[in-house]
Amino acid sequence: MRWRSATGRRAVLTEVEKSLAQGAHAMTIITQEGDMLQVRNPWGSTTGVSEDDFINGHMGKASNSDLPNAYSVHLPR
Repeated sequence: MRWRSATGRRAVLTEVEKSLAQGAHAMTIITQEGDMLQVRNPWGSTTGVSEDDFINGHMGKASNSDLPNAYSVHLPR
């Protein structure tokens, strides 16, 4: 877990900055209520997205038409 040290975080920061420059966008699934996922986006709003929409790439409700799909998922370890 290289981000646990200053050296590791410095190295990972380069990767973060590169991803941001390429238009990266991150949303966080903060909770589940029934078959709905509560998704927090970088603009500060939380939106409900159904599990079916998540599975089928219909994430536009939580972002915008430019970012309609989850193309990468990262889980905490």
